[in-house]
Amino acid sequence: MTLAGERVLPSVPTDQSSRLAFVDSLRGLAAVMVLGTHLLHRSVLDASLHRILPHVVTNVLSFGDKGVQVFFVISGFVIVLSLGSAPLTRASALLFALRRQIRLDPVYWVALLATFGGVLIEKRAGFPLANPLPSMWDLVLNTLYVGKRSRHEAIMEVSWTLAVEIQFYLFTLVILGIAGFRARQSDHLRRVMLGLLMASGLASLGVSVASGNFDDRSSASVYWVYFALGALVAFAHMKRAQWRYPMALGFAMMLVCAFDGAADRPRLLTGVATALVLSLGSLRPMLAAALGRPRILQYLGRRSYSLYLAHDLIVSLVMRAGFKLTGTNAGWALGWMMLAAALSFAATEVLYRCVEKPSVACSNRVKRDGLRALSLCWRRA
Repeated sequence: MTLAGERVLPSVPTDQSSRLAFVDSLRGLAAVMVLGTHLLHRSVLDASLHRILPHVVTNVLSFGDKGVQVFFVISGFVIVLSLGSAPLTRASALLFALRRQIRLDPVYWVALLATFGGVLIEKRAGFPLANPLPSMWDLVLNTLYVGKRSRHEAIMEVSWTLAVEIQFYLFTLVILGIAGFRARQSDHLRRVMLGLLMASGLASLGVSVASGNFDDRSSASVYWVYFALGALVAFAHMKRAQWRYPMALGFAMMLVCAFDGAADRPRLLTGVATALVLSLGSLRPMLAAALGRPRILQYLGRRSYSLYLAHDLIVSLVMRAGFKLTGTNAGWALGWMMLAAALSFAATEVLYRCVEKPSVACSNRVKRDGLRALSLCWRRA
């Protein structure tokens, strides 16, 4: 018995590249947004930086945490495109999950070990407000992405998004399975999946509005609406006649933002804006080419995962060291902030070239050659 009844999801048009350049640009922008807000807020020099930076700059940097919503929408878009480009069987679904972990795990584990070592350095050097030293059991739980979901804290503050992403992948496979068992033809399969994604996305949004909770980092439920929105845009990309589905959900979200005072408007509107950009870029090749043109965003987009993981440790070490050496002096605080940004990009390049790039290559080989490619990846590692 196959997960989707051996039927094929609507595939990506053959005249378009499997790697959408403008999506990389959005990733790069989101990564820089997150880095900016952490440079300002995730340090002991927060108050000093607020004293010296113009108000407009602190406002822009403070908005950067919404880059997480951009990542979630993009994730839904890319995952559905990946699943929709080939026949979906139980074996192919499991192979997809394996490829995602090959892509994600090595980079995360290296960054996790480096962060563990960074906490030891902070303790030995007597840095102010140093993080508590994790136990080995904490480390084991964090390697399995369950640090935040247990009584143990996450060693890496940003790792909660990876746990949410994995829940997204698993739930997507469940939806594909349900749609496959209920569908008899590929068109019906597409309609069932669209309906399930719409219903689950609106249910996620409804739960958040009813509870007033838009930022529960221990659960994927409040973030599923962003993933579902990106997935619906992917269907629009694969079959242009279905553009009305993601648009309808986007407008529904905007209405909730406008009329519900408890809604977290900036996060929801950021998700809607990302979905609209993806929709327009998918349907208008000239716009997609324009969006994907900035080389710096392309460069950052390809390294966005490494940047997202590497900056957490660098910002913590540099800003705490700066506080220990120069106190709360605002001028020095700005200098430490710039140094932390520069070292974050340097660490990103090392992590990308040494770990992420080989992981991506191995994931692609598994996609092409199946499980037998794992032995080749192991020998090259």
